[in-house]
Amino acid sequence: LQGFLLIAHRADRYVKNLSIGEKKLVGLLKALFREPRILVLDEPTSYLPDKDVKSLLNIIKSLKNKGLTLIFISHRWKEIIQVADKITILASGKIVHTYTHDEVKTYPEKFMMKQKNFEHMEKIGHQEKVLTLSNISYYKNGKYFLKDISFDVKKGEIFGISAISGNGEKELEDIVSGFLKPSNGNIILFGKKIEYLSPYGLRKKGVSIIPTKRERGIAPFGKLWENIVINRYRETPFSIGGFLNFKYIYTYTKKLLKEYSLPYKENIYVNHLSGGRKQRVIIARELHAHTKFIIAGNPTSGLDEKFSEKILQKLKRINNQGVTILLFSYNIDNLCALSDRIAILYKGHIEEIIKNKKNNKELINRYLIGEKSA
Repeated sequence: LQGFLLIAHRADRYVKNLSIGEKKLVGLLKALFREPRILVLDEPTSYLPDKDVKSLLNIIKSLKNKGLTLIFISHRWKEIIQVADKITILASGKIVHTYTHDEVKTYPEKFMMKQKNFEHMEKIGHQEKVLTLSNISYYKNGKYFLKDISFDVKKGEIFGISAISGNGEKELEDIVSGFLKPSNGNIILFGKKIEYLSPYGLRKKGVSIIPTKRERGIAPFGKLWENIVINRYRETPFSIGGFLNFKYIYTYTKKLLKEYSLPYKENIYVNHLSGGRKQRVIIARELHAHTKFIIAGNPTSGLDEKFSEKILQKLKRINNQGVTILLFSYNIDNLCALSDRIAILYKGHIEEIIKNKKNNKELINRYLIGEKSA
């Protein structure tokens, strides 16, 4: 587990203050400490950057070679075929088939998703700024999590944020999404300086939020229709004369459930859904809110490759219609496919902001670990 010793050096930190990726690594360490004979890994690589994914897969292979039995549950096909001896495919709660690794290796085209390449078109730059952060810092208990963060997001662009888990990306997303108040610095949104806005206040200004922490975007004990219209129920035609227009609400909900492949009735409670399907509910609501600005935190996490591709295409189409997007992602491929500019966070500060071009993944990876240039 040498690849994850960064956690051991921070043993005095509270788990509640860790990023989602770090929490996953702590959970793995905790499970291995018990010396199990069978280890179940449910989406272990989600929220991890490429570098840590590679290290984790190597650890899984090492544990398998030492005799540990592992059940690896994932939507990420490329990772499954690297570690699995047998692969069982599930669809709609039923087993479709179980294949051996040799079967998959012999006929990979039968199983592999065809990856679509986004043609990144350079846009004519807008000078109007949707969001400006100036010298934003956040510290707690004498420790800086963010220091002097400054950047602007221009109208009509997709601005990406990349970081290895635990480098301040969680705090930065929380600040721009209204979940956390910065210790210092200024925020200008739509040309007006704001001291602090709650997520509700941001929504009133035309901002959609897809949070990395899924529980922040869902009401688990609410019904599907309630979660779908929770940010619009005061608007016409969702309500008329102060009363909910259930006929329209149900029709609208059914439409989104169908579009996002959610085979449920509108009255089912959201806590009955899997994590990936909860994510689809959040995305469906936020991408259909007639927004001007979307803050998206790892929007494809927990989604299978086919549906992830659909969401990326959807974000691209929305952006082409003039909607500005601030995209937080641990997936460098997604960032390079969508973003016009990419800011790399390292140890709580902006290491570099680069203009997105083809084949700059290697450059981003160097900045992520603090290497300034080749």
